[in-house]
Amino acid sequence: MALAAYRPRDDIRDALVHLDPSMTLESLPPGSAVGTASIRRQAALLRVRPDILPAPLRGPADARLLALDSGEVDALILASSGLDRLGQTHRICERISPERLCPPLGAGIIALQCRNDDERSKAVAVDLGHRATTVQAIAERTLLQKMDGFCNGPLAGYCTTDAHGMLTLRGMVFSPDGATVIDVRRTGTDPAATALAVHRRLARHGAGDVPAPPHRGLDLSPDAQA
Repeated sequence: MALAAYRPRDDIRDALVHLDPSMTLESLPPGSAVGTASIRRQAALLRVRPDILPAPLRGPADARLLALDSGEVDALILASSGLDRLGQTHRICERISPERLCPPLGAGIIALQCRNDDERSKAVAVDLGHRATTVQAIAERTLLQKMDGFCNGPLAGYCTTDAHGMLTLRGMVFSPDGATVIDVRRTGTDPAATALAVHRRLARHGAGDVPAPPHRGLDLSPDAQA
């Protein structure tokens, strides 16, 4: 199978969902239970609001919305792009800035996949692709692979492209409690090279020493930095 193309990127931000449409992350009452099973989101929430309680909550977005409506939690953090695609944009109280809650690598991107030997389908997919998103996806996927990242690891980041094609890639590694955060940005024109530069800088700043979830660690050994 091949990832033949990437569609134009949707909103990368996480969203706060609350029964009070005027609620923001800043105005959440202390002690609020915020439903999310994401290590990334839990760490970011504790970093900016140590007085709230991340509440483990798994399942598809519609099931989580039902949990909120039934009072199991006080609020939710969900992907803005997912809510938009589900027709649930009206449930969003706040789209949270990436500076406050950094998204996962690959956020908001839909890839088109086909068989690697199906040239006709690959040609159709390429015509539907988006160049800037493709470059960003390559940078982010390269960083994820170099970091030995996985779906619920202590890793976040995103890539942007300016009008001249210059990339800025951000990578973050953090402890699950949000107490330790290493935040790196690098610019460049080559997505893979930019990702490797971010990986090396994270390693130099001790990202390999940051506590990780027990089921898997980060690949930041000297050999992995080559």
